[in-house]
Amino acid sequence: MVRLWYSQEFEHKELWRNAAEFASSRGHLMGLKIENRQGEGEATIRLFFDVQTPDELKVIFIEYVHRHLAKYGASVTRDRRYVCGKCGTPVKDLEAVRRRFAAGKDFIYCQTCDKKVQLIDFIEQRLKSDPVARKILAMEQTATRRLDAQALEQNRSRAGDRRRGEPDLLSGARFRRRDRVQRQQRPPQWKENPRGRQER
Repeated sequence: MVRLWYSQEFEHKELWRNAAEFASSRGHLMGLKIENRQGEGEATIRLFFDVQTPDELKVIFIEYVHRHLAKYGASVTRDRRYVCGKCGTPVKDLEAVRRRFAAGKDFIYCQTCDKKVQLIDFIEQRLKSDPVARKILAMEQTATRRLDAQALEQNRSRAGDRRRGEPDLLSGARFRRRDRVQRQQRPPQWKENPRGRQER
């Protein structure tokens, strides 16, 4: 969540105990929700978007989150949510979608109206494209620069306190939290549940 904010591509909008919501420069909303599986060492992160969010922006958000998880997670699997373009029925059998992908199929039949639902849609085609990869790299570099600058400023501030003879409360705390980065602004108060959004 922190790196998304520091990438300067998305503005922080809402923060909950297990979720966060962001807005683009044009006001399009998107976010993520974390569902931990206690005792299993696994978690599910669901991405959600407002219905007006354009596909190109969804691609950037999806790929940024996925690459971050792939970099720091032991094992990451991405599942898309599909909806029939004719009757609007969601495709609920995710295992069937995985089998279709594994078999090299680019569609699955709607369980309600039997119309083909395309699996290799615009989003899937754009996810691994070079322009998207370059955009993600630029966002990652921006986030890293801002985080490093924030950490450097904190170190300078602590060094100044020590020169003035003021106690370093952070280094003296027995159970201090060793976060490298703190937010420049105070986040909103925790809320229990995010507003419902269309999942993708």
